[in-house]
Amino acid sequence: MKMRSLFVVLLLGLVFLPVAGAGQIRTYVAEFKVVGAEHPDEMKGLLPDLLGSRLNRGGVTVVGTRADADVVVTGRYTQAGKLFSLDAVASDASGKTVGRDYVEGDDQGQLLPALGKLAAGLAAQITASSADRALPQTVPVAPVSRAGDSLGPPPAGMVAGGQERPREPGGSVNG
Repeated sequence: MKMRSLFVVLLLGLVFLPVAGAGQIRTYVAEFKVVGAEHPDEMKGLLPDLLGSRLNRGGVTVVGTRADADVVVTGRYTQAGKLFSLDAVASDASGKTVGRDYVEGDDQGQLLPALGKLAAGLAAQITASSADRALPQTVPVAPVSRAGDSLGPPPAGMVAGGQERPREPGGSVNG
């Protein structure tokens, strides 16, 4: 009895494990282009990490390599005096843009909240685009009939089980 229960639990785990990750869009955040900042080399690596940690919720999962991603986010940070702008574009594997957003700030104290707003806008567009792409790919499945099912009689010229009825020499179907 214990062995059977263990088997059932393992089987259910295998069935529902893929469902747990369903709907997650694997996203890679690439190094940002940085213009006008005091420490551009530090910002190039820091900004993707900060944006990625804010994107990694809901239907978006941030991955570590471009090869593992369904969507790639590229960005640009521009600073002019105290003002800054963060621009980002999300593209699918074919290069099609699935999201685009930007935020601006008056000083560096607004950088983290601005990254949060940018992440929220991108995540909404990425998940919406993914849902839009999935709809046309959905194909209805026709019911399968077996002999004795209550789906009705087989079509003319066919017998139960999907086999053709034998034909008489004149070409008519035996009934």
